[in-house]
Amino acid sequence: MTEAQSRPRVLVVDDDGLHRGALIDALIFSGFSVAEAATGGEGIDAAAAGGVDAVLLDIGLPDVDGVDLIPRLREAARFAGLPVIALSGLTRAADRDRAFKAGCNAYMTKPPSVRELIGTLSILCLEGD
Repeated sequence: MTEAQSRPRVLVVDDDGLHRGALIDALIFSGFSVAEAATGGEGIDAAAAGGVDAVLLDIGLPDVDGVDLIPRLREAARFAGLPVIALSGLTRAADRDRAFKAGCNAYMTKPPSVRELIGTLSILCLEGD
C-alpha cells in the first residue's frame, strides 16, 4: 500500500469554490487525501465511487439541503458508519440539532477552526479502523 492509499480520504462537498479550496488545502497540508464536489448530486456520486473515509458537508448547497443529504448517504449500508461533519454558517441550536438528528457526527460553523476540524476528522477516521 502506498502512503497516499494509507491516508484517510475526505470528501469535501461545498458549492463555494474558495471555501472548498481552503478546506482542501488544509486537509492536504494535514496529511489527508481529498476528493471534492460542488453540489449534493456530485457528492453522492463521489461517495458512491468509493474510497471515502469521511465527508465534510456544506449544509447550504444549491441543489439539495445538506441536512437532507445525510440520510441519503446513510441509506447505503456501506455508508451507514461513514463520518459526516456538517459545515454551516447557521449558528442556532435548532440548526445544529436538525443536522444531528439527520445523522451527522459533528457540526461546525463556517469557517471552522482548522485545528478543531483536523482533530475531529482524525478522531472520526480512527474510530472507523
